Amino acid sequence: VVYAVEAGEMATHAATIVDANGFSDVVKVMHAKVEEVQLPEKVDVIVSEWMGIFLVYEAMLDSVLIARDRWLKHDGHMLPRRARLWLCPLRDTRLWEERVGFWTNVHGLDMSCLQPIAAAELCAQPRIEEVAAEDMAGTHACIADFDLGSMRLDEARRISSRFECTSHVRSPILGFVSYFDVEIAPGAWLSTSPEQELTHWQQVSFLWDSPLQIGQGDVLRGSVDIRQQEENKRCLDVLLACRHYGADGESSTIAKSGSCRNRSYKLDTIT
Repeated sequence: VVYAVEAGEMATHAATIVDANGFSDVVKVMHAKVEEVQLPEKVDVIVSEWMGIFLVYEAMLDSVLIARDRWLKHDGHMLPRRARLWLCPLRDTRLWEERVGFWTNVHGLDMSCLQPIAAAELCAQPRIEEVAAEDMAGTHACIADFDLGSMRLDEARRISSRFECTSHVRSPILGFVSYFDVEIAPGAWLSTSPEQELTHWQQVSFLWDSPLQIGQGDVLRGSVDIRQQEENKRCLDVLLACRHYGADGESSTIAKSGSCRNRSYKLDTIT
């Protein structure tokens, strides 16, 4: 027996589809919140497409973990079974020139006084967009690795991690791009990386208001803190900090002119 739990009105349509195709003796559609549903038995497998942008936006993982703790058998399985969240340095110089550099010469007029305003607007919120694979400027850092069968609920509500990325280019860095992947079955992964086929999740970019010039082999070491907003747990507060180190491991020689970046973001509006 399959228990199909759906809180929205789609449950009514799902029940009609199930009945029309002769599966009503196997699939039981239940119009309820998964946190409140009452099942007649524990289950062997929980299948849920709970992932939001940036993996944990919308807090749908919370509901899945509550269902797991209530209804999954001791030897049961979660699908997906594992989920990871990644960061990578971003060097989208085209975006910077289009949005900020543009004001240097506007049909022969110097409007560079508007560049600080344009830069502040560009990085005001995380950007949900498609990122080109060639704009990933360094190694990828895993900032969260969830085992869906054993993780705690509080781990979904706050992520704190330190990371290190090594640049493979000499380029201005605009910030970081994030993506996630999930393991559906052992060795079978669905990835939202810019290096893979585009999905509706796209990627999420966290930009600075001024680029950071780094060299090939240089290192960005930092920390990230992600937590659900108190007023709306579906939304996130993100604090991202990093420092630039030369390829020799020493702190950047340009430290005094701004080799550190420390910025907070609110992931609370999807357009």
